[in-house]
Amino acid sequence: MPGRSCGGSPAVSMFSILLAAAGLYFVWVPAHSTYLAELVGIGRGADLILYVWVCISLILLLTLHLKLRMQMELITMLARKLAVIDASPTKSVACRRVDPAHNQSDSVDEGS
Repeated sequence: MPGRSCGGSPAVSMFSILLAAAGLYFVWVPAHSTYLAELVGIGRGADLILYVWVCISLILLLTLHLKLRMQMELITMLARKLAVIDASPTKSVACRRVDPAHNQSDSVDEGS
């Protein structure tokens, strides 16, 4: 759509930036990630980062799946509406019924 950015909502963008910054911080200062991991009950900071990354990846995968499913349902609905419009009886010559009372010579010009 014109005028719309490629990303989603601004809140999601801000959350992604903050999450990336936190990830970089914990990679640069591993002692803090280890301390946070011990508070949560995980032995090493690297394990905590890995677990958080797996959870975020699964959430993103689920979100993408749901968006794709919604798009497919929208395409199906549009295709059905288009099929109904294209199936109107005025467009199909083969489906027209011939009235036996109708004189075919009426359609031909008498003067010819």
